[in-house]
Amino acid sequence: MCNLSLAVREEGWRAGLAEGHAEIIFNMFRKGFTLEQIADIADKTEEEIQDIINRQNSLTSIST
Repeated sequence: MCNLSLAVREEGWRAGLAEGHAEIIFNMFRKGFTLEQIADIADKTEEEIQDIINRQNSLTSIST
């Protein structure tokens, strides 16, 4: 497999992993975890968690 194919595959894998993490973070928020708790578990800042929640919230409202 050529380097370009490997790079594209790896980029897709990383995007899928990030999407999975975002879904887990959003589910934790919906179940009542605080931003501080989620940030601690996910090893991210509270601002990053809030951004992820806002994005997931907008995606959820678009699909319903």
